[in-house]
Amino acid sequence: MCKRLIFLTSVVLVLGLVGSNVASAATVWNPAANGIVPPATGDWGDAANWTNGLPDAVEKAVFNVPDAAEAVVTNAQTGFQLVQGDNGPGGVVRIQNGGSLTTKAGWSAVGYNAAANMIVEAGGTMNFGGHSWIGFNEGAVGTVDINGGVVNVAEMFGLGWKGGDGYVNVNDGGLLALFNIHGDGVTSIKQNSLLSINGTGAVTLPGDFGDVIDAYAEAGLIAGDGVLGAVQAVFADGVTTVTAVTAAAGATIPVEAGGDIAAANALAVAGDVIDIAAGTYAITAAIEIKDGVTYQGAGAGLTIIDGNGTTRAFVAWGDRTFNEGNENPNNSGPKDWVLDGMTIQNCVADIHNRFSYQDAAFTLKTNFATLDGDASGGLSLVEADDGYGQIQERGPDGTNDTADDYIVDFQYLDKDGSGEISEAELDAQLALGVDEKYATEDGDGGAITISNEAVGTIQNCEFLNNHTPIQEFGDDGGAINITGLSVVTINDCLFDGNYACSPTSVDEDAGDTFENYADGDGGHIKVQGASASCNS
Repeated sequence: MCKRLIFLTSVVLVLGLVGSNVASAATVWNPAANGIVPPATGDWGDAANWTNGLPDAVEKAVFNVPDAAEAVVTNAQTGFQLVQGDNGPGGVVRIQNGGSLTTKAGWSAVGYNAAANMIVEAGGTMNFGGHSWIGFNEGAVGTVDINGGVVNVAEMFGLGWKGGDGYVNVNDGGLLALFNIHGDGVTSIKQNSLLSINGTGAVTLPGDFGDVIDAYAEAGLIAGDGVLGAVQAVFADGVTTVTAVTAAAGATIPVEAGGDIAAANALAVAGDVIDIAAGTYAITAAIEIKDGVTYQGAGAGLTIIDGNGTTRAFVAWGDRTFNEGNENPNNSGPKDWVLDGMTIQNCVADIHNRFSYQDAAFTLKTNFATLDGDASGGLSLVEADDGYGQIQERGPDGTNDTADDYIVDFQYLDKDGSGEISEAELDAQLALGVDEKYATEDGDGGAITISNEAVGTIQNCEFLNNHTPIQEFGDDGGAINITGLSVVTINDCLFDGNYACSPTSVDEDAGDTFENYADGDGGHIKVQGASASCNS
């Protein structure tokens, strides 16, 4: 209760000071009467630039004349109230190296009810002898830029105190030394106002204000290096020091020649660099690209990722959960990744993909009533094949509809082995979200497949002799497949010997599976429903 009474008393005193000081004798900055107009600047210490002599003689310095030249402070000026933007534009006050302004007790304002700017350069000092109001009344926009200088506040500090907008930018080398701020996380910095701490700038307060600073930061009223809330408050030796949170530099994770790239990738987080030494890396499974990670080789021809005709090198596809409508993308693909300085060779896409069963189940479920011609409640092989032409494919004898036909998909969906696929069996398959057997497989993109709104860069790389397979679901993008609204930039890369399904770029018989299912699109790169910018 005592604390509350003291606080209320202080408010009454503050309001009283605001009212009593308005009547003080004033002098107005008007250097135009002294022949000084922009872009020239005026000397604060020249009495001829003021309507009523220097402020220290009359108690109040007022800035409200339109289009007035900057007021430049180069020496010590003391003993007055400062009101920038008092029923007129507040202009600019610039305190340079060796200059200082010291206001008297009570209050002073940068932006009383109009726009105003104060700039405190390195070696300059602004001493508020009482309360400091930045952007005080409604309609005011007050800005203080502390560009390496020092601003001291002897009493309360407020941004947007009575409805204005107040901004203080404590930039590199700058210091804002406060005496007090309200502890509720909202009063001293109002909405639409902001205290910004940038670079090596700092704010200090006597006492432990850690929780108070946290409250303002969490409310988005303090920013560090342009990021709302990105500040830290440290209490030591009786003083709270507030600075911007410096983003930690990403770690470099080395992979020595012959080492395990996948193991390094498991450790990586956004901002990290996986530094892959020169050497040939025979991989057995694709490496899943992560958000914000750079995969850095020693250079094309030096760091060589070799799929040995069994796997692709990388995937950037995020969450591959099946969506109705088949390949509708989500936005889970990795962002801001980089592949740089490597050769990717002899890689191959999969002969299956996650839609091997899901796509069939979706299509058959959607058309179930029409396909179930005998109304048996289940789809025979013939009925299912009429609805989804890849359920039954010709076998090695090269003849359709014979005993050696390829019917693995049908057999897989017919869980109970009844010879018919029921709606319940299709529902069970769709409920899995992805194929439990082929969830990590894809027939597109021999070296890399990219989907689900992934965003990244591929640069200074070679893609040699990669392909998608002719069998089964092998399809597009011999080296790279980009789909699902992804955005990829490809710079300074070489593509040679890559192909999609058919090395001759004409239809070829797939033999034991799909009839004439060959010649995919994009021998080197396939872009579909996505964006690629290439300079290669």
